[in-house]
Amino acid sequence: MPMTYNQPWTTNRNELVSAILEALETKTAQAVAAPRGEGKTVIAKGVTIYCILKGLVRFSLILAATGPYAKDRLEDIKAIFEQNDLLMQDFPEVCIPARDVAIAPNRAGSQETSSGGLTHIRWAGDTIVLPRVDGCTKYGRPDNTDWILHCPSQRTIYLLVLDTMRQLRTMF
Repeated sequence: MPMTYNQPWTTNRNELVSAILEALETKTAQAVAAPRGEGKTVIAKGVTIYCILKGLVRFSLILAATGPYAKDRLEDIKAIFEQNDLLMQDFPEVCIPARDVAIAPNRAGSQETSSGGLTHIRWAGDTIVLPRVDGCTKYGRPDNTDWILHCPSQRTIYLLVLDTMRQLRTMF
């Protein structure tokens, strides 16, 4: 995030990020105030991306003064997934699908992961749904976004779910 700013990263900005993350961890409300130009909006976008990618939140609500401003923030977040090469290095499993569907959003429903499953990404209008990452496949152990915490069982069930989805598609 510091490279987003044309001014030096400050202690105040670190405290702002820490306060937001602490409120998230403790599940408490946090009102944040800072002078104009301190970077509240950019920090909020960055913390939102961080929390989603790390599995700290499953859903995020974007609030702004008006609907069009909120939509602008969402478009900014989409652009980060599409264009930020550093984020791409750390989270290719999210950025590659995001970049692909940004070019052709109609392909989102049929986009597959390297293991043959669907990414379940949605990238249209006022909604983005990022692909789920399989911790067992990626890290060799479950992560905090996995629903099944035993890797061999996870793989077996995942394959059964994929097979069932394919069969259902042929029926309709």
